[in-house]
Amino acid sequence: MDSDNQVISIDEIIQEFSDTGYQGELKQVKVIQSVNCKEWEKEKQEIIKTETPGTYFHHAKIKDMATRFYVTVEKKSKKSFQHHGHFDFRPISNTISDAFLPIPKKENFFVTCRKPYRSDDFENPSIITVPYTQPDENLGCCAPACLWIMLTTMANELGSNYISLTDIIKNLPKKDGTSPVAIHEFTKILKKIKTPYYYYHGQKGMLELSPKKSRRKGKVCETTCQIMDSKILYSYIESEIPVYLVFKLDDLLKLPIYSSDTPPNGAYHSVVAIGHTMDEGGNCGDFIIHDVSRSPFITIPAEYVDEHLYEALVLLPEKTLQYDVIKKNLSDAIKIFLLNNKMLLGPSTSIEKIKIRPFLMRSQRVKFWFSNQHRYPPLVADAISNADFPHYVWMIEISSDVVKKANHSLGSIIFNGESPDNPNRNPTITMMISPEYIMYYKNEKPVEFRYKDPIFSSLPIFRLSKSTKK
Repeated sequence: MDSDNQVISIDEIIQEFSDTGYQGELKQVKVIQSVNCKEWEKEKQEIIKTETPGTYFHHAKIKDMATRFYVTVEKKSKKSFQHHGHFDFRPISNTISDAFLPIPKKENFFVTCRKPYRSDDFENPSIITVPYTQPDENLGCCAPACLWIMLTTMANELGSNYISLTDIIKNLPKKDGTSPVAIHEFTKILKKIKTPYYYYHGQKGMLELSPKKSRRKGKVCETTCQIMDSKILYSYIESEIPVYLVFKLDDLLKLPIYSSDTPPNGAYHSVVAIGHTMDEGGNCGDFIIHDVSRSPFITIPAEYVDEHLYEALVLLPEKTLQYDVIKKNLSDAIKIFLLNNKMLLGPSTSIEKIKIRPFLMRSQRVKFWFSNQHRYPPLVADAISNADFPHYVWMIEISSDVVKKANHSLGSIIFNGESPDNPNRNPTITMMISPEYIMYYKNEKPVEFRYKDPIFSSLPIFRLSKSTKK
């Protein structure tokens, strides 16, 4: 996104990332020639195979290894070479082929899409992060690089093997990642790895598209295009699912983090949402994004998403329901929750005052979390541990302003998160955990355990802590 295309040194890139995402705390500790940069090795083979003598890539450097820069976020390392992540730089340019970086240590900063990746440190064999890359201007642009981040992050959930940036580019219609790429052009590779995907319009995108014309050559999407706002985006981010977002570059440049002299050009720019911050009330504040043209771990306001999002792409595990299907059935479910808990909540509590936190999760993870009877009442822990859940569930935590501020919930409504045989049938509630009763479904019929007194006043929310301490 540099207007004059000036060459920036590797040290300057690391310092810029440190200043932008790490409050100046990201430090380089060691440099080696890397033999383990899977991404660069794949790129190099493709370049050697396809390029001809005299072109940009055909020179001695093509045989070189990537350069790995180890970094730390601790001011005083216990060991001289202690590190918490690394960058791998391509030898053909000062661009990042891949990076597995430490998560910035900030309060209320939740990178929910993080996963463990192999580390070179024998004492700390994994790096927990969201991988990052940058496109070389001759290898690709922002769109394929963003999809690479998503596919690498979700490889285990999607059951897919490693997919390189060149693999993505080879499956584009023009087999060229340097040209602008529309979301629908990823269809081929997503079908190849049998990954369910959903297109979304942002409000701005809908306003600018005429009813009879779209950027998809006038064709109807293979999956229904929904409207994405910050609340729907939040549901996927809490589900540990990174989301591909498209904005107009002119709109992004209005944000302070994008201070630039780039003149308006009407181009589109892709980023990947990977987490969120939390305000004092326990609500989503900003979204944490990887911008492959700017920096990892930067933030954009939730309101900005509502006003300026153009398009979005969500990848889901096979045979799982998108949040829009659940959302259509939430009001009736919440009414049942409120109706049966007047002893604790009071008759004046309305559905408008309810706060929800939705997320899609493997049911085994939910069971494991709730099996801790020191954290949860035994009746609740036992009910969830023994429940006959489907493989995936949509869990909707119910809160009020008071309990959400304390990082607690009033209970949960748990939906079957898997696609039903009949797509027109509403998703079923699998279990409802509330202060005065526990209800589960057996043969699609509710079975209720009611108690004379509340079994809890509130529950700690699933997975997240109130803050990340420095």
